[in-house]
Amino acid sequence: MSTMVFRNDLQLKEYPQDHVRIIMLRVGEDEQEAVKRYSMRDATLGTYLGLVDDPPKKIKRWRNCWRYLNGVLVVDIKLAVEQYMREIRIEQVVRLNLTDKDKLRLDEIGTDAQRASLKVYRQSLRDLPDIVVVALVDVTTITAIETYDPPWPNLNLK
Repeated sequence: MSTMVFRNDLQLKEYPQDHVRIIMLRVGEDEQEAVKRYSMRDATLGTYLGLVDDPPKKIKRWRNCWRYLNGVLVVDIKLAVEQYMREIRIEQVVRLNLTDKDKLRLDEIGTDAQRASLKVYRQSLRDLPDIVVVALVDVTTITAIETYDPPWPNLNLK
């Protein structure tokens, strides 16, 4: 299936610099008619760049990292790592928030060992982005980012 590629010319804040957007061309659909139809319906599409026969895998997850280089739609690895780091930080905040009630409870009725364990766990969560950044410095493929499993710490309050 062919894919139409559009460049973001409007420099909208919600799209990064050089961002491209894609639209799948339906089977039997005329390319130029489709470009006109989509451009009229969505003014944010920008300049039509051309067709790509092999769009990148995992399109939705990395859609803010696409680049159109020499007629090929690729995922910008640097931007993909930045996006992955944002995902890690979001999960980090969720996990820290989940331990807030444990901290309050343990401050009142917990043992010193339990409080120390929770303190180490929360600090490990805070340190995790630094560990992940170092691990992803030399990444060159999107597959390497997708297969990387961050070393999330475990909490043991027994």
